[in-house]
Amino acid sequence: MNKVVIKTPMWKNGGSVGIADRQFSNSGVLVEIDYKDKYGQRIYPHTYKVSKQKADQCERMYVGKNNLPVRVIPIKDLEVYDG
Repeated sequence: MNKVVIKTPMWKNGGSVGIADRQFSNSGVLVEIDYKDKYGQRIYPHTYKVSKQKADQCERMYVGKNNLPVRVIPIKDLEVYDG
């Protein structure tokens, strides 16, 4: 399972992360959000997991000059990963 580190989340839909389609394996992807508040505390301190099936239901947008397909996944839909 791939691990993706997000430096800054998108503030779309109350907070979302954009993950490239190529990052997803059949078992999903692990997401770590490294964004910190003004006090240096991580706003989203956990490691999260999202399945490929869940991501496939989310909005797709194309970014950059190569039109990289990215899934926009609301943070509230991510599961806390305990493993």
